[in-house]
Amino acid sequence: MDWWLITFFIGSLLSLFFPAVPTLFYVVLCLVLACAIFGLAKTRKYTGLFLGCAWLLYHGTVYQELKQNHYSLKLDSIRSSMVIQGEITSIPQLKNQTQRFNFSISHINNERINQRHKVRLSWKNVQHVHFNSLSQGQKWQFIVRLKPAHGLANLGGFSYQTWLRKNDLVATGYVLDAKTKEKSKKENVRRENVRRKNILLKNTVTVRQSLYQKITTLLPKHDLSPIVLALTFGERSQLTKDHWRVLQNTATQHLIAISGLHLGLVAGGAYLFFSWLMKTLPLHIFVSKAQQQKLLRFNHQIIVISFTLLFALFYSYLAGFSVPTSRALLMLLLYWGARGFGLKLSATRLILVTIFFIMLLSPFSLFSNSFWLSLYAVCIIFFLLWRFRMYFSKQPFEKSQWLSKVKQWFLALFYLQVGLIFLMIPITVQFNHQLSLLAFPANLVAVPWMSFTAIPLSLMSVVFAPISDAISTFFIELSLMSLTVLWQYLTWLSKFSLAEIQVSFFDWWYLVATSLLIILYFFVGLTSRHVFALCCVMSAFGFIYFKASTNTGNAWQVNVMDVGQGLSVIIETKGIETKSIEANGIKTKTIKTKTSGINNNENKKGKNKVLIYDTGASYPSGFSMAEAVITPYLISQGYQIIDKLIISHDDNDHAGGLLLLTEEFSIEQIIYNDNKKHFQCLAGTQMMWQHLTIEFLWPSSPNAKHNDDSCVMKISDGKRSVLLSGDISKKVERRLVQQYSSVDLNESSTLKSDILIVPHHGSKTSSSFEFIKHVSPQYAVFSAGYLNRWKMPVDSVVKRYHQQNIRTLNTAENGMIQFIITPDDIKIKTYREDLWPFWFAN
Repeated sequence: MDWWLITFFIGSLLSLFFPAVPTLFYVVLCLVLACAIFGLAKTRKYTGLFLGCAWLLYHGTVYQELKQNHYSLKLDSIRSSMVIQGEITSIPQLKNQTQRFNFSISHINNERINQRHKVRLSWKNVQHVHFNSLSQGQKWQFIVRLKPAHGLANLGGFSYQTWLRKNDLVATGYVLDAKTKEKSKKENVRRENVRRKNILLKNTVTVRQSLYQKITTLLPKHDLSPIVLALTFGERSQLTKDHWRVLQNTATQHLIAISGLHLGLVAGGAYLFFSWLMKTLPLHIFVSKAQQQKLLRFNHQIIVISFTLLFALFYSYLAGFSVPTSRALLMLLLYWGARGFGLKLSATRLILVTIFFIMLLSPFSLFSNSFWLSLYAVCIIFFLLWRFRMYFSKQPFEKSQWLSKVKQWFLALFYLQVGLIFLMIPITVQFNHQLSLLAFPANLVAVPWMSFTAIPLSLMSVVFAPISDAISTFFIELSLMSLTVLWQYLTWLSKFSLAEIQVSFFDWWYLVATSLLIILYFFVGLTSRHVFALCCVMSAFGFIYFKASTNTGNAWQVNVMDVGQGLSVIIETKGIETKSIEANGIKTKTIKTKTSGINNNENKKGKNKVLIYDTGASYPSGFSMAEAVITPYLISQGYQIIDKLIISHDDNDHAGGLLLLTEEFSIEQIIYNDNKKHFQCLAGTQMMWQHLTIEFLWPSSPNAKHNDDSCVMKISDGKRSVLLSGDISKKVERRLVQQYSSVDLNESSTLKSDILIVPHHGSKTSSSFEFIKHVSPQYAVFSAGYLNRWKMPVDSVVKRYHQQNIRTLNTAENGMIQFIITPDDIKIKTYREDLWPFWFAN
């Protein structure tokens, strides 16, 4: 049985590597293969491989058809509004006067749909009478605009599209309100009419929402009140950046995400309580002697287990049956169910059966980082329990005194905690791209402190909330007191310079190798001689890999990031070190700012350097493309210093992330025409950067207020080049053609480039025929938002490039676009087709 479960899991994993979007053909093919090998006795045990693959592909097919084929999500209705009816299925999150929530649609344009589908909505309308009372369970009619599920696609960044798919959300959108201007060919809805149609149909509120509102009103205005809500309801939207910074620097984020740890503590505490209650309860007061005999004959463990599972079920409900919570609940149900029915499950079979049921009930869990973190953590715990089984044995407890019992258990828990912290480092670093050296002292205190104080106290406040406000407030105060003590300790730790170290991909492999050696030496019993030999082999492979990765000659890399309707280009050089020389004689002004973690003078990738042209947008909600896209990419690649940051002009979609980058990284030089503090982008200026020549072509005067003031620059290695044009219009294009182009088009001109970052995202105000002809690129890249309101890139502009046999790429369709440039060749990789070409992420 174990082997069949393993093959089912492996088959599910293999299905993720399909390059094409799943269709029923692949599902049927896998089922046919499963039936074929089932007929042979020798291959029958491999049927799980194809069944697991078929199961996951089937769910992918259903999701994809629901996302693409329903008329409400087709492109012809994307830019027009629609009337939907349904139910709010999550606790609305209010931030910066905007409510965000999941909505289950039952009717579209007053027509009932056969299959409900969930969407993610945002609503900004503080004037609506029910805006501040949005609640889970309410039934509403909204006027909305929807887009199929889509997200930014960049290396190192969070995959919003994968998150939407994991949560079965087929579309995103926003509610139209009185301030929204509705423009459509089919309709012209007046503002008052739009507001009237956002109607509360039925004011039913779930128990979870009622308890959430109750606790919210009882919580005092305290800096740590959001943590209480996170521990009880799993709602983390109110946590501030300061909260996250402390948690991240100390590697304690897992403590506020309700998962197996929290549910295990609740179940364990409930089991001990109900066991004590069954032993001490005076049954003779409540039942007769005959009934007592029947009760004693009945296994009282079943009663205790039943109440324990009910309590765990209640806590999972409070957490909204989130994916991590549901996984932990399922494992508890299997474990206690097996005990209740007298079945013996080994640790391996318990894990495999749990994974099997997770795949059946929630197949998209495989997309989640939390699934792999939980699975890895559970495997480590069972491994450590096996390795230190002598400390958990019950035999010594029967003969020793209570003091020795306590010492032995504390020693066992200490070993378990230490092993878990150290062995979790490789996988947490892989997901977060950073290492906290303070994770051990932080978690060694925080885990037991939270387990025995903050978590149970916070949960007790919810239990007593419907009964007594005074008792609930009492537990809240106790919980906040315990959190305050712990938070002071964590804040103190987070201020150390070693609190956060950025880890590159190369560093991560060293961590994995080190962890493997620790396991082999301390846990498996490998001799020192064997460990030394393995160290030599790993060091040799590491040295070869490092030399191969750095010895790339004159290669350089241009990354056009997917930042929605905006622009950000990251240019990297590979190991060539030369001094930066300004042709106009102006000295470079080095700007040093705060750096996350250790501030080395060299980037971790050796002599590799990075230049950034524009930063994408930032929004009033606090969301920033620099934080969501640029920073994760730089961290994942091991960069701590930005060599040059160039801002084309003042528009938010180009300069919105400037402040955040100056706070997070050391920046050697900022080139920006906003004021005289920065080096200016002026036509006629040249500089050498590494082995590349940077030539500024526009503007002629230091200004950055308008699109036509954009900094136009050309970067060249002498043979290959890229032209970055900002948001210039046809007017500036004509000036550039007149100033820099040769009369004879057969001769090389300054504008001639291999790669063109298309002006103004492909707007109809740019990309004139003459400009395209004189630049004559091989590749033209549009940086635009998915289904943006301006319909960029405009079809006529794209056609203009195609007429000149120029290959076009669009970040809205391809995601991040990467050019690897050598003197002999230009290689192209896109996120959705090459860097991460899996169906579940695209």
